[in-house]
Amino acid sequence: MQTDPPPSAASIWDWTAAVAAGAAELQSLAGPAVYDATSNSAYPFWLRQVKQWNDYNNAHPNNKVASPQDQQEGPSCRFTNPSAATNSSPYWFGDAILIKLYNGAPVNYIVWNGSQYPNAWSFSKANDVWPNYVHDVCNCMVQSACTHGAQ
Repeated sequence: MQTDPPPSAASIWDWTAAVAAGAAELQSLAGPAVYDATSNSAYPFWLRQVKQWNDYNNAHPNNKVASPQDQQEGPSCRFTNPSAATNSSPYWFGDAILIKLYNGAPVNYIVWNGSQYPNAWSFSKANDVWPNYVHDVCNCMVQSACTHGAQ
């Protein structure tokens, strides 16, 4: 794993130090899988979106918004809302947010826009380089060669 900037000379020249530095950065960007009203780490951010969605549905019992649709990104990456009844994947939207965050994307993969009903869930899959960065990362995980930009 490459960190930029590298935290030490060892992480440049020793692959085990590079992996440890990358894992530490990834964990820092992920944050704890708990609700936090202010954290911009991937998991607390996603849990905040889920809370806002639940709060909206509780306040509008006759006009509830469904869980966001699962998103298939590559052959083995299916992202879902684990609180939804149709949980069909080990990957939740917090993981897709983390992939974009780790790779420097300026916007999150999914956000709650409850005030903009019926487009309450907004997906932002592109970054400055590719039209669907999470899809590209998922393809690189499961294929011997990356297929950038392939949809």
